[in-house]
Amino acid sequence: MTLFSRGARHQSGYILILVASLLYLPARSNGQSIILDPPVVIPVGTLSISDIDFLNSTSPKLLFTIDMRTSPEGRTVDAIMELAVYVPAYNPDVQALYIKTRPFTIVSSRTVTNLDLGKSIQLETNRFDADARRWLENIALPSGWVPPGSYNFVVNVTPLGGGTATPPRTFSIVLTNASSIEPVFPLNGDQLTTSFPFFQWRYDGRTRISVFEKLENQGNLEEAASGVPLLTAVSETQSYQYPSAGVRPLQPGRTYVWYVEGLASTAGGTDVGQKSDLRWFTIASEGAAASTSTSTLLEELERALGPKYRALFDQIRAQGLLPQGTVRLNGTMISYADLLQWLNKIRTNPDAVTSVVLE
Repeated sequence: MTLFSRGARHQSGYILILVASLLYLPARSNGQSIILDPPVVIPVGTLSISDIDFLNSTSPKLLFTIDMRTSPEGRTVDAIMELAVYVPAYNPDVQALYIKTRPFTIVSSRTVTNLDLGKSIQLETNRFDADARRWLENIALPSGWVPPGSYNFVVNVTPLGGGTATPPRTFSIVLTNASSIEPVFPLNGDQLTTSFPFFQWRYDGRTRISVFEKLENQGNLEEAASGVPLLTAVSETQSYQYPSAGVRPLQPGRTYVWYVEGLASTAGGTDVGQKSDLRWFTIASEGAAASTSTSTLLEELERALGPKYRALFDQIRAQGLLPQGTVRLNGTMISYADLLQWLNKIRTNPDAVTSVVLE
């Protein structure tokens, strides 16, 4: 008896081929699971305004990598990822940024970075909280750098069609950059009597100060600062005393240029600098009277005395009054540069002052 006609035999052969081919496809199952390894954070130290919206940044930075594995090994799993970012300094309970991807495929294992989001992995949701973004930008706009602090991430990867996944992973990116670098003393045109000046600036973090001599044939400050520095030193504070040994003293009658760089760690472990504006000053010739920046002196005095005397300092500025006479510390005459140095010490360590006499 003939069980199959010729056509039936051909149809049966196609079915066998189809079944055989399915056996060699990567296995997909409702029993699938995803293992999410601890994310790897790239230390960046600083981020600009464009960096915080890394999906739309024109020059994105690598910030983190997320490794995923399927179980049993070799499985192919379709999944979605959710990523939330919290900024404790703003509000630890508000999702400043929330991202949800469209389904993507994990074949045994897969690594995803922030550079993949919105590129090789498409997004379904990309929501940046308007108030959080406004808060960040208002702080960052003066310098272009977002405020320092901890930015906390929560990532969750869920398999489609059922299955299990590792509980959400958390990680943090800690920024150490300050909002800006502001040279305080000496300022442009200040004339100092000492060859070992005291430098002061505002910046929260490690810094590097560089001092250059401006030669007569150099037309501008940038040209002077492009040469070989007389001094380069790293400081952990907001000030630096020019050393009295080991470097060439600054010479009377000459002009000098200085700037400060804020140092931050990068992924490669190299320090990079956010540079302040250039400042220039001169060392007074012997016998010449020294002057200093009146605005700087008033500013430091106002800080030391507190807001109680704000009206007095406003009056001094309005009338254009200038400092005159001599300044004495414990009976010894000191320069305005020395006075600024002592005011800085008083402001940073007020407990060191045991008594004050005003004359």
